[in-house]
Amino acid sequence: MQTTIADFKSRYRDSQKKIASLFNNEVRGADAAFSIQNVAETGLKDYGKYPGEWYGISAASQVFEKLDTNFRPIENFRICTF
Repeated sequence: MQTTIADFKSRYRDSQKKIASLFNNEVRGADAAFSIQNVAETGLKDYGKYPGEWYGISAASQVFEKLDTNFRPIENFRICTF
């Protein structure tokens, strides 16, 4: 079955919307796994970082990896830090 450009654009737009919705600050939990509320809550609970405190690259990546592990918001995709 041949994929048309319109089909590709439609699936691409749907993917963009799904990814953007994961950062929605009006929703909590798995529907918006990477919202600022989830980031702040995980940062404080698991890493002792208070809201407004500088996270830095390492702390931020660990928080996002933890949120990905907890919520698994995207099928067949994982955040991994080293």
